[in-house]
Amino acid sequence: MKHQQLACLVLTVNALILLGCLSPSGDVPRNQPRLDAVRTIWSELPIYPGMIEVPGGSTASGFDKAYLSKNFKGSAKYRDVKQFYETQLSTNGWHLSKQPQLKTPEEEPSSEVSLEFRRGEYKLTIDHAPEALGYSWNYAISVTWLLVRG
Repeated sequence: MKHQQLACLVLTVNALILLGCLSPSGDVPRNQPRLDAVRTIWSELPIYPGMIEVPGGSTASGFDKAYLSKNFKGSAKYRDVKQFYETQLSTNGWHLSKQPQLKTPEEEPSSEVSLEFRRGEYKLTIDHAPEALGYSWNYAISVTWLLVRG
């Protein structure tokens, strides 16, 4: 009976490996198709004029996510960057789904804030960190696909 259980376990693990649900090393497998889609979205994104990419971005993917982020430094005002991305992204099917509540549209945030745009199952986030926080970046942009479980 133990041999049957062991054989069943070996077959199950091999099937999971073949289906891409588990890698032989035990690592979470990359979700290459979703990561490729995220990279394609990134390649089509406009970057606000004058923003310069700085080190610190990241890429991750697995069964239920794919993510790519990049950090930028620039002297642009938050309201100008917000307006730029609202205009540019809306022409490509993105809609603004989350934004901070500021007292006035001209107000510059005094703490880190995020804008979130959605298009289908993808999320695009623009984080703004004021200079006073001392980060090496003041804008971080990420594109994410997350598996939505119903």
